Amino acid sequence: MSERYTRELFPNDSRAGIAHFKPEENGRDRFGNRLIPSGLFSKDGKGLAYLDGAGINIKAGILISPDGEDFIKENPGILKWIDQGLAIFEKGNKLNTTQTKIILEDDDKNPVGALEYIKSGGQSNFYILVVGGKKYAIKTHRDRKFGEAKESISQPYINEMLQTQSVAHDLERRLADLNVKMANFIFASGQVSCTSYEENASNYLKLTFEIIRQLQFYLNIYLSMKRDSSNNPLWENVRVDLEVYNDYHEMTVNLCRKNFISRADGELVWIDPFIHFRSMF
Repeated sequence: MSERYTRELFPNDSRAGIAHFKPEENGRDRFGNRLIPSGLFSKDGKGLAYLDGAGINIKAGILISPDGEDFIKENPGILKWIDQGLAIFEKGNKLNTTQTKIILEDDDKNPVGALEYIKSGGQSNFYILVVGGKKYAIKTHRDRKFGEAKESISQPYINEMLQTQSVAHDLERRLADLNVKMANFIFASGQVSCTSYEENASNYLKLTFEIIRQLQFYLNIYLSMKRDSSNNPLWENVRVDLEVYNDYHEMTVNLCRKNFISRADGELVWIDPFIHFRSMF
């Protein structure tokens, strides 16, 4: 996916130019994530960069969760294989689905997994990755324009990963009371994300108007507090992707279904909690 980035020169510092990642003394952030910045092993510090949704030039990198570290250890070379597979579907930034499923191979041409294109919608292309008998959801940004630049309607997946982890951590008890959990991120870069794949039981009786209303209430307060107290650009131009119509409960539930996966055990997984927008003023 390197064609989505530009070459930039940054100071040869693993933290230089990386937005929103706040490492502690052990090099991990409060969620246990590690960051591999582009150009870390380059002598001149040259790496890849991308335009943030806020219009800021950001040094590229891959944010890896603790589960992601295990995933990479179990599948050495997996990031390279995914990149090669996505390049077949999205070569030159144009989506090519003449074949919808490809076999991923290692350097010796041995099959190591499969990548299947599922759909494009909203701001993302969606794929299912199968490796080691496990499924993962892969998303990439769609190549479309809105206003003056395609980046104006999307935010880096690193931002989405950190936002999702923040909500899962800080609102853990509130979510548990509603039998809701957030998506489990494996890794994210500016242009690609990988989460645990959740099988949908299509039991939408578990998704109720009251759950949606409570989630919107909690998250709106949470976003306001984040923006007001921390002055953190991670939360700028972000709102909750839930529309609540107080007089139309059934319509509210039907419209919000796309944002949730309903598991067989009744637990709801909130897979698309936020909308990112760019101010036109």
